[in-house]
Amino acid sequence: RFRAELREARVQDFWVTSQQLDASFGGISVALKDRRGQCQGAMGMTVLASSYTPDQMREKLLPLLREAAQSLRPLL
Repeated sequence: RFRAELREARVQDFWVTSQQLDASFGGISVALKDRRGQCQGAMGMTVLASSYTPDQMREKLLPLLREAAQSLRPLL
């Protein structure tokens, strides 16, 4: 199952977790890609699980993270 989730994250360029390490937290991260489209790292946020569902993270936080990642692309 983990490998399937990893493949999906690579295709989508983001990953969402909910209560995996701690029942109180969830998180979302995006790939940081250079000008050639090569992944050079990741950037993410950890949030209280009570504040954001996985769907809310995708809807509200993912666009902000993608915008920030895009602004860093020329620097990578």
